[in-house]
Amino acid sequence: MGNKLHLNPVHAVVQLRPSLEHLKSGGSKRKDRVTGDTEVTVKRENSSEEKSLAPSKKQNKRVDSSTEDEESWVPLEYHGSESDFSARYLKRMVVQESSPIEFTMTPYDYVNSLCPRTCKGSSKRALLNLPLDERIQKLLLEEPVARRFSDLKKYYAPRNQEKELLDVLQNHGLLLRDLWVPKTALLYSKKEASYRKKDDENLRTARNYILNSFRKNPVISYSELNLYPPLRPHFDETLKVLAVNRPSTRDWKFKEQPDVSFAELYPEIAESQEQIWERMDKQLVEALKPHRDMKNASMTSKTGKSPH
Repeated sequence: MGNKLHLNPVHAVVQLRPSLEHLKSGGSKRKDRVTGDTEVTVKRENSSEEKSLAPSKKQNKRVDSSTEDEESWVPLEYHGSESDFSARYLKRMVVQESSPIEFTMTPYDYVNSLCPRTCKGSSKRALLNLPLDERIQKLLLEEPVARRFSDLKKYYAPRNQEKELLDVLQNHGLLLRDLWVPKTALLYSKKEASYRKKDDENLRTARNYILNSFRKNPVISYSELNLYPPLRPHFDETLKVLAVNRPSTRDWKFKEQPDVSFAELYPEIAESQEQIWERMDKQLVEALKPHRDMKNASMTSKTGKSPH
């Protein structure tokens, strides 16, 4: 109901079976069953080959008949979802605020325990055999690309000290909304001799812009992305991995929930990462300026006058 999860115990399961009375030519169900028994007997007398099979068939038939006699039909009345009866029943199913349930775990951990997430990449056993540094690099590059520190520690670094894991994460990752994502340099290393060097730079700039935007707000509107037309294809490449496209509201929303406990447990790490983001923010202003100037130049050529 809404954005809340309500759980209700199931006490019984009802099997709905049509009566099919409208298909019967007449007579009681008992008469139909007797006729069926007679047919089985006749078949048994006519064929010696079926002598061993007929008794079991007849016995099964009688079991079915007795079962139907014991399980009486229960007439049900259908109530539509918009009816008053359904509305009252739904209201009784919802727990009121006056009786809260005290959880010993976070909502994320609770849902994750019900429906554990699976890694689409390397197997856990193979990863645990790798050195910690290499292990974390591979994990950061595989889905989900935004990972909780508690999950990494529990499942992929159970024998390592927290400080060891934090040091490796800071070398190869960034803290985005209290989740760890790979640094752009880890995804797109600089290739000095690359023939598409300019395109690679645009790709790195576009990803850093998306990461920095999500740091400030979990939602990025289409209008924000349209400010830099040359980077738009690169924006989409990063957004498809990190966010959910919402055409109805014309925006992209970050797909993961923040890990609110991390900053409380490791305030120094969170502060250090915030300083990194602030430096990146200043660098992006300069890196994005040419792309914004290209948009302004395009607008000028179309209108014949300056947009300012």
